[in-house]
Amino acid sequence: MNHKTEKEAVLAKCCLKDDLKIDYLLLPSITIEQTPVVDWLTINSVHPSMIECAHHKANIHTEKGLVCSCILRNALICTPHNGRTYITTDIMELNGNSPLEVRDGEVTSYKKYFKQKHGIQLRFEHQRLLKARHVFPVKNYCHGYRQAKDRDVSKTFVEIPPELCYIIMSPIPVSVLYSFAFIPSIMHRIEGLLVAFNFKKMHLDHCPQNGIETFKVLEAMTTKTCKETFHYESLETLGDSFLKYAVSQQLFYTYQNHHEGLLSVKREKIISNASLCKLGCGFRLPVIFLSLLLLL
Repeated sequence: MNHKTEKEAVLAKCCLKDDLKIDYLLLPSITIEQTPVVDWLTINSVHPSMIECAHHKANIHTEKGLVCSCILRNALICTPHNGRTYITTDIMELNGNSPLEVRDGEVTSYKKYFKQKHGIQLRFEHQRLLKARHVFPVKNYCHGYRQAKDRDVSKTFVEIPPELCYIIMSPIPVSVLYSFAFIPSIMHRIEGLLVAFNFKKMHLDHCPQNGIETFKVLEAMTTKTCKETFHYESLETLGDSFLKYAVSQQLFYTYQNHHEGLLSVKREKIISNASLCKLGCGFRLPVIFLSLLLLL
């Protein structure tokens, strides 16, 4: 999406009509001569059977067979023995027999460590180890502020024997993988804005003089259970205050000789939730609330 484009114009193109649905196909892109194009190299790297090198001999043993060393650079891998996912960054000058410092300053070898820790006997101990880091965690970035930080394991590098690795994607740049972590939050916000925009188009087009921002409509639809930084209660308080003022003024002018206690009773009946619900049903206003929490 071009950030220079007016937001309302973009949302207008996505306006749902006649209960149509919109499906999204999100593809990674790269920029060539200032023009965004689809990154087909990354897309083709998804299927493990397509991961092969036409220029070098496959000489490194992995969990699923031999591969070329270039395939193991910038690769998304998983290690079945512990169920974790990593992104490789380099091939190190270490192997299974290299010294490894563990807790309390004790020194062992990678081969002995995997045997004692995981019960795995390395078969290709002379293979160079992979330098890898944990995959970026997917978080809820809709709040617009940094969440409380735990220890950021995504910045910790580990050394992994290639024979314990299953290749998921290769090659894939770290920057592309990092951007994937934001997609759930982005799509959650876009879908919410589309719901608000379509509601606005259906019911507010007959009031062009009252320009209401789409985000304000979204706020009016959002409940506290979403745990967003905004919800309808602030608008509800403002709306209640306006209704009380408007109804009080109208009753005062209409029944100037009535006792204020009687006017208060009339006002409470008019602005009660039951009365407002009846009016809304009479105007056939749909009930739309966004109450789903984005769990990541």
